[in-house]
Amino acid sequence: MKLLREHTQFQHLLEQAEQYEALLNVVREALPEAFRQHIMGATLRSPALIIQIEHPHLATQLRLSEQALLQAVLTHWPHLKLNQVKVRLLQLPKPQRSVMHQPSAPGKATLQQLKSLEKEVTQEKLKQSLQRLIHTLEKRSS
Repeated sequence: MKLLREHTQFQHLLEQAEQYEALLNVVREALPEAFRQHIMGATLRSPALIIQIEHPHLATQLRLSEQALLQAVLTHWPHLKLNQVKVRLLQLPKPQRSVMHQPSAPGKATLQQLKSLEKEVTQEKLKQSLQRLIHTLEKRSS
């Protein structure tokens, strides 16, 4: 008996999902191609058709298409009593930015080793690069 009830609940849930998908498809088909991919969902809360979008700049365009949207939905479901379209912006999670960590300053022993290495280097460009590195590291450690 319990299994039958769970199966019935699952069937009901499946039917609701199919109805929401059908409504979403009708709404998308009533809009220009450029808008369709940005419509994330559609639902009904009498007397309103509620459309969920991902970009705020589409809200005005959807409100201007209110009559076409209502007509498209009412063509498929004439028993509904809809008279307005509401647009809701979905707050999608923002991607997390990685935090760059400042490297720790080298110890005095490391700076001494670099300075002694600098005295031994004979190539001029390498010596200049090493001097710049030492200068930068000295600024960080002070």
